Amino acid sequence: MTQVGANWHWAIGLAGSVAGLTLLPGLLSKYLKEDVALWLMGAQTEENWTRGFISLFDTVFGRRHLSLRCFFMSAAVSMSSVLLLWLLIDNGASGGHRLVPYDRNGGLDLSSVLLLGLSINVAADYLSLLETRFLLGHMPRNALAQAGVLVLDIALSAAIVWLAIYVFIQSPLRHGEGGSFGEIIGVFSIYSVFFYSTFLTSVWSWAYIVSTWLMRLLSRLRLSRWLDVESQPMTILMLLLAGCVASVTFLGSLAAAAALSRDGSGVTLADRALCSLFEGRVCLDVAALTRVEKLQIEMMARACREEAVEVCVTRAEMVWRHDATLSANLSKVACDAGNAKACAALGYFHSEGLGVITDPVRAVEYYRKGCDGGNATGCANLAALVAEGRGSTRDPVEAARLYRLGCERGEAEACNGLAILMQNGKGMPKDAAGAVRLYRQACAGKAYDACTNLGSLLEHGEGVPRDPGEAAGWYRRACDGGDATGCNGLGFLFDTGTGVAEDPGMAAQLYRKACDGGEMSGCTNLGILLDNGRGVARDQAEALLHYRQGCEGNVPTACTNLGYFLQNGTAGAADPSEAARLYRRACDADEPVACSNLGLQYRNGDGVGADPAQAARLFRRSCDAGGAVGCFQLAKSYADGTGVPQDPGNAARIYRLACDMGDAGSCTNLGLMAEQGTGIAPDPDEALLLYGMGCDGGDGTGCGNLGFLIANGIGAPADPVRAALQFRRGCDLGNLRSCNELAILHETGRGVAADPKMAADLYRRACDGGHLEGCNNLGRAYLRGGGVERDARKAAQLLRRACEGGSAQGCGDLGFLHHTGNGVTEDLVEAARLYRDSCGHGFALSCNNLGTLYFAGEGVGQDIDEAQRLFQAACDRDIAQACAALAFMRLSGLGHGLDAIEVIPTLRRTCDAGAPNGCFVLAGLYERGDGVERDQSEADRLYRLSCDGGFEAACR
Repeated sequence: MTQVGANWHWAIGLAGSVAGLTLLPGLLSKYLKEDVALWLMGAQTEENWTRGFISLFDTVFGRRHLSLRCFFMSAAVSMSSVLLLWLLIDNGASGGHRLVPYDRNGGLDLSSVLLLGLSINVAADYLSLLETRFLLGHMPRNALAQAGVLVLDIALSAAIVWLAIYVFIQSPLRHGEGGSFGEIIGVFSIYSVFFYSTFLTSVWSWAYIVSTWLMRLLSRLRLSRWLDVESQPMTILMLLLAGCVASVTFLGSLAAAAALSRDGSGVTLADRALCSLFEGRVCLDVAALTRVEKLQIEMMARACREEAVEVCVTRAEMVWRHDATLSANLSKVACDAGNAKACAALGYFHSEGLGVITDPVRAVEYYRKGCDGGNATGCANLAALVAEGRGSTRDPVEAARLYRLGCERGEAEACNGLAILMQNGKGMPKDAAGAVRLYRQACAGKAYDACTNLGSLLEHGEGVPRDPGEAAGWYRRACDGGDATGCNGLGFLFDTGTGVAEDPGMAAQLYRKACDGGEMSGCTNLGILLDNGRGVARDQAEALLHYRQGCEGNVPTACTNLGYFLQNGTAGAADPSEAARLYRRACDADEPVACSNLGLQYRNGDGVGADPAQAARLFRRSCDAGGAVGCFQLAKSYADGTGVPQDPGNAARIYRLACDMGDAGSCTNLGLMAEQGTGIAPDPDEALLLYGMGCDGGDGTGCGNLGFLIANGIGAPADPVRAALQFRRGCDLGNLRSCNELAILHETGRGVAADPKMAADLYRRACDGGHLEGCNNLGRAYLRGGGVERDARKAAQLLRRACEGGSAQGCGDLGFLHHTGNGVTEDLVEAARLYRDSCGHGFALSCNNLGTLYFAGEGVGQDIDEAQRLFQAACDRDIAQACAALAFMRLSGLGHGLDAIEVIPTLRRTCDAGAPNGCFVLAGLYERGDGVERDQSEADRLYRLSCDGGFEAACR
């Protein structure tokens, strides 16, 4: 009932349009109305009706048919009919019509409709209009003859517009696929809109003949007996025409609906009739309307019989990107009909799982059919599967034979495949020069991956003299041809300045092009440039995206870099567990950096459970894969006994291996072992050499250690100038100890110009970096105003920072401030505590200072024995004041019975070392003649030295 209602809508609409035309004022002349009335009353005026109808035609288009007016009127009607049909058919395809239901062109937009209408219809419809006007002027009276004229008019109009379409298809303005005559008739082609719109000109023939037949019928019915024909002829004619049009439209639309209604398979009776009548491409169009496989195959088989096989192959190539199943079915039918190209295509579908289930065995079968049938692509693709052992037994010799066969038949990719086997000596003797010749041949045949392969040989000098400049040319040719790997190769040359001028910006452009083309190494390399801001603005968020893209494309370096980002929270939240997963994935692909990074996670328990043994295994795996960092960490594990038994000898061996690989830190650590004789024999000369290698490799610790040896004359003559140079290099490389040592040289003026301010700045740099000795030395500079304004409070803050960080000297110096109340509150108890902690950690001066507190009973209970023990410990480590104090105690009867003669050498040594208390005690001996000959002048000199050294008792 819905279909009937829709048909009535059409019937009533067209009938109303006809009725409206008959009532338009001025359209029909007074005489024509009289002729209509006379005819309806039975008068014989058909000749007058013919003249009147022609007059109506001329009223619309003009009496001069070969005129601009007639042409422009025709063009206006033509474009209107084109737009109307476009709206009804193409633009309304979603409403159920099937115009080009699967065609790659899809529907037409308005601009395309107007362009095609102007190109095809304007001239064709004008010719068709002139042809129709000619037939109207020579219309016979016999009804059968008139029907013949109507058929002739339709045939001529069809011929005219078909010729116009054909000419357009052959012109440069062609819009996609042309389509056969059957496809246009069946509304399968985009040109059906322009074909059917032309038949609007035949409406004049239809209107004349139908109106003539109708009025003959009505005059014979003698309607004038019952109707007022004489006074209202046009009204009666309108009612009769409208009723006739409504009836014909209704019945015709029902018939059309029956012919165009889809059955359960999605195909109409009209579709089946068209396929039977035209076969060929029309049957392919009909097959596209159904997903019933049996019917689809049947239709395609009919389309692909005999000379239409090529049509099937062509259509399969056209639709495979968006309908692989249809393309595979088309190829199957064509292959069964013996088309080798179709067999090769079907092999590809089975190989890649496009439109069919992936089946390498069947792919081999169809490729072989294609190859045996003479298709070179089939030979090349079959060779690739045989070489890989997919779908067949792996057989490099057979693969080489097939590649050679395909290459001889002109398939460039086959030449490329043969060259790869030849380059690697698989299936044939290795012949790099022959591979180069084949790569050149394949590249000339537009197998652009061959251009890339040739560029790689030239870049690395395999089979040909190394020539990175020429390699760049081949990479460029490959890249311009769309080979993404070639773009990546060329980008690497610009990135590294190999064979071309270094240009990171150009490298970034090429890497991006490679990445966009699916070369995941290009994505990774672009990520590295973005990460480091080379050639592009630094953008770690975008770098993260490219690393992820590369990792998803199975590039181990990308997974490693992505893992590093996630481990450290670079460009996002930290996720050590996910980082470990990525490192493991890359490590399984033998990426050494990933193995060492994962090992560090296991060593530190970062994102995984702490497992030093597993860490050591991963370091060994990294080292075995050629990773210098992995070797460094493995050696460190043996040196520390972490995860493996402690073995300094093995550590030294592995450090040497890593050093030879270029790891600067390993050279430095091996140098330290040579300096200390740990794991290897002590050898200062080798230590100097290894520290130099570490320093030259960018390891600041190596520079600092080298400077220390040179400064102290170990392994080479002492040379403060060279030492300062090495300390400066180390400091610039971030080694804080080097900054501190260089500051000491600037403070003392050894090897460099004395510069207290520079020294203070370097101490501050070391301290700010966390070097405790730097903080301690900067605190001392504030105490004495060396290069900075004197500030005891600031000094105390710095010394406290050093002490709390574990510096024994810092605690001792801070204790002295509390001892004297300088910059802090005097607090002898706190001073004793700080001295004790500092002395216990090896700072001898603090032992001496703590001894003075025990001797005097200040801040602690008096304890002469503890004081003597502390003085002795400090004296044993060359603290002159302690030796002097120890001598004084013995002379005062507080020692262990030593007489003056025994202590005089000690006192003389301590006085010469600048200890004022030693000078004071020695002066007393000379004054009394105790153990020495009495000498007042010598005593006065020694008292003066003691007083000048700050010992107040000597001043009195």
